Amino acid sequence: MKLKSLIARTIIVAGIISILSCVGTMQIPNPTQPKLSYESPEAYYKALYDSKTTTPEEFITAGDSLRAHKNYPLALEAYSEAINYKKNAQETVSLVKIRLRDVHYELGREYEQKELLNKARSEYEKILEQYSDFVPAREGRARILEQGGFFDKASSDYAFVAKQDSSAGNYKSTAVQGLQRISVITAQARKLFAEAQSYYNTKLYYEAADVFKQAFTIKPDYIEAKYYYNLSLGRHYLRVKIGEGQWEAIGKFNDAKAIKPNEPEVYFYLAQAYENKDQYDFKNTIDNYKKVIELAAKSQLAKESTQKIKELTARKEAYDKLFKKIKK
Repeated sequence: MKLKSLIARTIIVAGIISILSCVGTMQIPNPTQPKLSYESPEAYYKALYDSKTTTPEEFITAGDSLRAHKNYPLALEAYSEAINYKKNAQETVSLVKIRLRDVHYELGREYEQKELLNKARSEYEKILEQYSDFVPAREGRARILEQGGFFDKASSDYAFVAKQDSSAGNYKSTAVQGLQRISVITAQARKLFAEAQSYYNTKLYYEAADVFKQAFTIKPDYIEAKYYYNLSLGRHYLRVKIGEGQWEAIGKFNDAKAIKPNEPEVYFYLAQAYENKDQYDFKNTIDNYKKVIELAAKSQLAKESTQKIKELTARKEAYDKLFKKIKK
């Protein structure tokens, strides 16, 4: 928890520094509040919206005023109305699109400061759909991804920003610092993963699960660690539980399957768990062995699965015959 708290505080400070450093470089118009003969910018915009003779320039003026009052949602509406004007010149459209981009960014920053991170990320991504190289939005998204534990995705955005920063001679930017933070965490998680694998390979599955969990606790997007955590616990329960206790193994194997649905080994162990739970559960057992063959037809697991299917099919036929005799 201390590590997560430290990361969150570091990201917030980095974000503030980043914004201050971008002020001189971002091409964001800085509209001042126009002098309007209405009680409020909102009233002015409503009058324009209701009028049939409004010009795009008037919508731009309304948007600028709303933006100056930090009413970003209505500013976006006003600028959009300006763009939708049928007789717009291309230069006007381009100008307003830049305003729209920058309002989305300002709204994203406002959401970020209020810790409404999903909304902030949505605003940054609206920008990046059209302006993928807009550095402030890239870095804003990176901060949010890092706080959410999506370190690999955050690294991609930080790397893009850091490249731009280094081109400008800034080798100690907040993006570079973000990359360094993630690099340290990734190294720690990989070390734990290697330790867990050594337990797993020596069939100490319970111990392996514990260390795999430590790996994805500090790096929540460590998919491989999550997969092996569930697989390890499943194999542990497969070995120590009997009868209905095998449901615990089945549950963990299903969790592993949800993470990596195309791994043949998880279906192999699922088949074993179903058979251990109930030797007459032919359908679930055979279906999982068939899935192993489907995913890895030439593997050793497929050969073993083929043999198991033959044995189970023969056993099922014998059981069906005996059941028919008893029924007569």
